[in-house]
Amino acid sequence: VGVVTNGTLASNKIIALLREHKAMVSVSLDGLGRFNQARHFPSGRSSVGRVLTNLSKFKEEGLDPFVLITITADNLTGLPEITFYLLEREIGFRYSLYRDLETGESLGNRVAEIADVLDVCYGLISENLPSTALRLYHRFSDVCITRPIRRSCGITRNSVRISHDGGVYLCQTDIGRRSPVGHIRDGHLLADVRDQQVSPSLATYPSIDTYNTCSKCYWRYQCGGGCPLLTTLCEGSCNY
Repeated sequence: VGVVTNGTLASNKIIALLREHKAMVSVSLDGLGRFNQARHFPSGRSSVGRVLTNLSKFKEEGLDPFVLITITADNLTGLPEITFYLLEREIGFRYSLYRDLETGESLGNRVAEIADVLDVCYGLISENLPSTALRLYHRFSDVCITRPIRRSCGITRNSVRISHDGGVYLCQTDIGRRSPVGHIRDGHLLADVRDQQVSPSLATYPSIDTYNTCSKCYWRYQCGGGCPLLTTLCEGSCNY
């Protein structure tokens, strides 16, 4: 069980509950200072100070928080700064590239710029390696270089997302955008996922080996075909 949070709440009660259920804690944080401007309190006030304080609290309490960084055009240049900050404190983190699952918009037109910044960031990582295994400490999107993968995620197969109000969703990006496939009080969690009609094409989300285009790619077993929701949006099917 894992909890994805904006990191603004970390009461002793919450921490005790997370520890009791051995829940993993992932905190969304896109950068330091102005580079986290997309995540703020309702008043518009920055949440960075609170989040950083709570990250330290989570770590002190033995919860080993993991930071989720979404790379956008607005925070790209601040990526080295937050990378070094997390390396210094040995807090694990993941880079994900921005994608809009309603319009299909992505950062595809900024590949060269992204590569230059990531080159700096991975240089920092190589100079400040963590005491734990790097494969457990850092991830880049859904890419896996330690073993072959045939699907990029567990959507409709072995994972679900539950919102704060108990709604069951196929993916966290669906929350607030698409209808839930069920509710935890229904008592039919697995059936709700297997019989869902919110994204019917994903009911047969296949192995990368069956993809018409991706199956010919040398790196297919490292990316698993990418985000199936984005691929379906852009190509009409996750199997293209």
